[in-house]
Amino acid sequence: MRRERTRATTLMAAAILAGALCLEPGAGLMAGERITPEQALELVREKIATISDHDFVVEEERTMDRTYGWIFFYNTKAYLSSGDPSDIMPGTAPIIVLHDGSVVPMPSSMPPQAAILRFEEMLENPDMRPEDWK
Repeated sequence: MRRERTRATTLMAAAILAGALCLEPGAGLMAGERITPEQALELVREKIATISDHDFVVEEERTMDRTYGWIFFYNTKAYLSSGDPSDIMPGTAPIIVLHDGSVVPMPSSMPPQAAILRFEEMLENPDMRPEDWK
């Protein structure tokens, strides 16, 4: 029971960290089941398709594999094709997909590495509250 409550608390804190964008629950998996990296990539593609009218593409080569899931980065198709900084879309924050299929968008209000660090701190300390963040 405590473990379940702790996980729920961690996921709720992640949603708060993500600027209340939304924590999308796992993909209806049974307890202990895990999604594959390919399924995680598809979840991110579905998520970025709903963010705006921009033509976003996942930067697959930047994907980070972690013990809890994967961290995905994305940007506009134009930027990834041209490399021209004027094609960059500001505010494209990383998206984390947990092994259970939960999608956790990171906030764009802080540097990506800082957002990832805060998320990982919350995983290590499930009782951490937003006011405890440094």
